[in-house]
Amino acid sequence: MVFKKHPSITKEVLYSGLVFAGIALIVFGAVFFASFGITSIERAKDSIRETNIKAGLITSGIFKEVSNIVEILAGVPEIAALTAADGPGADTALRIYKQASATNEDIGYIYSGHPDGSLLIYDYIPPDGYNATERPWYTSALEEKPGQSFGLPYRDAKTHEWLISQSKALVDAKGEVNGVLAIDVFPDRANALLEEEKEYRSQQSFVLDPEGKAVIHPDSDMLGRAMPRITERLTGKQGWFSYQGKNGKRWAFYNIVDKVNWCIVTTVERSEVINPILLRTSVYALCIALFAMSLAMLQSWYFGKRIAAPLITLGKRVGEIVESKPKTEVTYDKSNHEIAAIANNIEELTERALQRRANELKTIIESSRDGILVVDNNRRVVYTNSRFKEMWQLPGDIFATLKEEQRIQYILDQVQDPEAFYSKVNALYASPREDWDTIMLKDGRIFEFLSCPILNEGRVNGILWTFRDITEKKLAEDRLQRMATTDSLTGLFNRQYFETELSQALAQVRRYGRDTSLIMFDLDHFKAVNDNHGHNVGDKVLVELAKRSRASLRDSDIPARWGGEEFIIILPETEEGAAGEVAERLRGHMEAEPFFHVGRVTISLGVTGILSADTKDSLLKRLDDALYEAKRLGRNRVAMNFS
Repeated sequence: MVFKKHPSITKEVLYSGLVFAGIALIVFGAVFFASFGITSIERAKDSIRETNIKAGLITSGIFKEVSNIVEILAGVPEIAALTAADGPGADTALRIYKQASATNEDIGYIYSGHPDGSLLIYDYIPPDGYNATERPWYTSALEEKPGQSFGLPYRDAKTHEWLISQSKALVDAKGEVNGVLAIDVFPDRANALLEEEKEYRSQQSFVLDPEGKAVIHPDSDMLGRAMPRITERLTGKQGWFSYQGKNGKRWAFYNIVDKVNWCIVTTVERSEVINPILLRTSVYALCIALFAMSLAMLQSWYFGKRIAAPLITLGKRVGEIVESKPKTEVTYDKSNHEIAAIANNIEELTERALQRRANELKTIIESSRDGILVVDNNRRVVYTNSRFKEMWQLPGDIFATLKEEQRIQYILDQVQDPEAFYSKVNALYASPREDWDTIMLKDGRIFEFLSCPILNEGRVNGILWTFRDITEKKLAEDRLQRMATTDSLTGLFNRQYFETELSQALAQVRRYGRDTSLIMFDLDHFKAVNDNHGHNVGDKVLVELAKRSRASLRDSDIPARWGGEEFIIILPETEEGAAGEVAERLRGHMEAEPFFHVGRVTISLGVTGILSADTKDSLLKRLDDALYEAKRLGRNRVAMNFS
């Protein structure tokens, strides 16, 4: 017997799959009838391709014939020798133009322009101030000399209508350029011929020159304009592409005509091609969908009763285990016997795994370097680890037993800025989000804390707070910052930091023109101090010098040790007169009281201002020159150099 009373799940799925696969084969065999849709699309594309090729033949035929006429006329000696519209032979040339125009209905105008700006043309009066040498067809022909300027769209100087010009420079027997011969074609004529080849209402054919500009286009506003959205998709001699049009997606076929090197593009709205095909296939699709739905309902009923229903029940039971809820008492007697066994095993394994994971998680949390606090939506404490209690100096489990107001107050009593911290906490409770910040404690410790919402199926069930003691890290960063910017002996800024500030000061002066001055000074006869009293005493003198300097300056001033006994100061927002007063005050402050061990000490000072044309080197040289001048004049004085 093939079907046993209690088949395995593998066999049951296999048997069911065979039955429904057979039905599916019969059903989906009908889908092949819809293949005519693909065939219909291919036929439509073939029609568009053929239309494009015809358009190419029409276009190249028009302009190739016009090009030949240009070559013939430009070679006529009477025309080539003509130097002005009223010169000898003008009547003959005009008669030839008229006769040639009658030979081709595509020709709009035949004319020639000459170096004096005159225009030789029949049945057309140019506007006042007309200069043929300034027209596009004239300049383009000279650029292409000795070849032709081919298919140049331009607007008529008088009527502003669009014309497509073929032009060639006129060269006489001596090789002299006497002007330009041009033939204009009305784009409407070419558009009308292309319009006759339309098969779809939305179909358009247009022509692009080698530079990607529209030479022929049903929309006159597009003539002469580049069409990058089209040209960037042209990757070969011919092919298909699609792009977004005004009314939706469009299909396009292009073909580059070798003779004229133009690109013929034919486009059509995709919906106009697809919609009729979709309409014809929708009836078939509806019938197939109804039949497939009936089969799906039958299959759903069968597998739902035998397999899906017990699995759903299993999921519910597992959810109850995970959430520690009382388990629903159910049996799996109507399901496959293997599924029933698997379900019972999964329930037991889930309970064991959850217990094991809970123990592991508790071990991990308790061993964390961070203090962890978990609260629910009602701000009730759910959990605190040992590190949290240690960081906030909580005795035993007292924190969990306190009321909300008491817990908050217990924390705030240890924080330097309790109002800011309390405001931050309330904001995070009001709008739970992941956020971090730092807080300073009254005992000098610095905590970094992270707030993270606890989500369950997209809903916020509480907030997890973690706290980390970063006191040592912050102190180390502060020490590194001081070492990087200050002189280790005097405590003033070091040279590297000063040069950065000087670059910024230069930029501020160039941009805003603000008055900024500099002072450079050094100790007079400092070598004698070191020689007579030793370097230790010399260092103490420099430290005292730095201390007196800071006392004489504003908080916004930037004093630095430039090197050895030499110091330099930036005075922002200080014009030259005020800078001189500051320098004199510094000089007097140093001289006023004797220095430890060495008695009276004097300094020489140079003062200058930052000019908008200054570079760092030119500024420092001017400042150094001022200091040198103060020393040359006898030391213990201020010398100013502002030029």
